Amino acid sequence: MAPTRPNILFLQTDQHRWDALGCVNPLVKTPNLDALAARGIRFSQAVCQAPMCMPSRYSMMLGLYPSQSGLRHNTQVVPADSLLPVPVLAQRLRDAGYQTAGFGKTHWYEGAPFYSPETPIEHSSRGFEVRAVASESEWETGAVVKELEIPGDSRALAEEKRAYGGGGEDPSGYIGRTSAIPPGLHNEGWLAQKAVDFLATGLDPSRPLFLYLSF
Repeated sequence: MAPTRPNILFLQTDQHRWDALGCVNPLVKTPNLDALAARGIRFSQAVCQAPMCMPSRYSMMLGLYPSQSGLRHNTQVVPADSLLPVPVLAQRLRDAGYQTAGFGKTHWYEGAPFYSPETPIEHSSRGFEVRAVASESEWETGAVVKELEIPGDSRALAEEKRAYGGGGEDPSGYIGRTSAIPPGLHNEGWLAQKAVDFLATGLDPSRPLFLYLSF
């Protein structure tokens, strides 16, 4: 009898320092991540393959170093699936019989004009059958986009974050303040709810699940 294939949850948080975990630093409150760490394995000597978003994300999804993928900074993309050096993780798992669902940023295409204006962008979902993203700049074929689903709330959130700079990375962004916008209308809350809704109503019981959730 063949062993049962496990469901896979790929949970990812962007720009999350290694010590921003309650199980490492008691000043930080991350009870759910602490619970995952307590039940699993925490790799305390793991390193990021590149100190930038796009090459790092491609590295994780391709299983290649940036020097192998050719993606070394945030203004490079692979505009078409046929140009990928190898299939991405979601496509490999879908080909292996998994149901694939992705919620949140992949950074496949953002910054594409800097790569090659002459190369058309496919906006492929790259193996994901179900997709939800927060920003229209991350648009992929068939994706539900928060900016389009609730445009007024997205504009209000953008306005509230404006003073903190791009990505909330200005010094004031690290100080922060309590948001006037309900948690469920923030990108992270919206993405989490989309994932929960999918788990409640969208599962295919005949297949194992690969669920990608990126905050």
